Amino acid sequence: MIHIDLNLESQTIIVTASERWSGQGDAFRMQLYSPFTKSTYSLLLGENLSTWISRYDEFNISTNDFPVKVPGTLDYTIYEYDSSTQTDIKVLESGSLKISK
Repeated sequence: MIHIDLNLESQTIIVTASERWSGQGDAFRMQLYSPFTKSTYSLLLGENLSTWISRYDEFNISTNDFPVKVPGTLDYTIYEYDSSTQTDIKVLESGSLKISK
């Protein structure tokens, strides 16, 4: 489970999305879904800061840019993304994300 604390300005998340990377995309896109509100949100993840990409991926997220501002639990899916066509290529990882304040 990923944890986002809205009281922090930025934070690092660790995922394992590169294990399934096909090489056709040029970015990672995280889609968030709230089962409570039935709302969907999207977030492009920035530069992969991992020093060992074959093992894990590390992204810094600015809480100011985070699309959800209320505490709760969301489902997330990370996609391999082609930014030139704005197309999801394939699902890389999915799980739960908890937001606290």
